[in-house]
Amino acid sequence: MDGFLSSQVCPTGDYLRKSHALIVTLGNAANAFLSAKLISLYATASGIYFSTEVFRQTPNKDAFLWNSITKSHFSNGLFSRSLELFCAMNSAGWLLDQFTVPIVAVACGEAGRFGQLNTTNKLFYRVGERSKERLNMMISGYGKIGLEEKCIKLFKEMKCMDIGADSNSLVSVISL
Repeated sequence: MDGFLSSQVCPTGDYLRKSHALIVTLGNAANAFLSAKLISLYATASGIYFSTEVFRQTPNKDAFLWNSITKSHFSNGLFSRSLELFCAMNSAGWLLDQFTVPIVAVACGEAGRFGQLNTTNKLFYRVGERSKERLNMMISGYGKIGLEEKCIKLFKEMKCMDIGADSNSLVSVISL
């Protein structure tokens, strides 16, 4: 089933809609893997509208699906929306993984660079518990937009909270 949704060639929007219709007709609309593939391909070929619809209509959302929709928004320049989706992913019980962290870290920086720093801050503090991963994302994001003081402040918070810095934290602060 996945063969006709090969990511080696970027299919046209029309081809994707026909493929999507076939997936639904064959009873595979709830398949999270196929839905994630459609989300990614729609975002590349047709923009974010169809990606969002596929995500919304998929009943069993897993981390792979959440990462696909978050990355799709990010890839289309919708940095604040990708951060909002990260928060929704977190609220739904899905934790950060090796695919989420880079998307969210860069989205924090990009959102701040485009004047959406308040949105980024609100989302970061709304998520809840301050973990090493979340603090590293914010430190990296602040560093990308030149907010050295905020980077250093969060780095010091890590030390005060006994979270402890790691190599990611140090690289972000040292590269200021």
